[in-house]
Amino acid sequence: MNPLAKFGNIIIFYGCFIHFVLDMAPQEKAQRVQV
Repeated sequence: MNPLAKFGNIIIFYGCFIHFVLDMAPQEKAQRVQV
């Protein structure tokens, strides 16, 4: 595997991870407000 492909996979992985975190954050805030 060449470094460029590995670097691209890392970007895709972190992109999905950040998207997941941003998706979960508003729900957690909403739950805290409700409680």
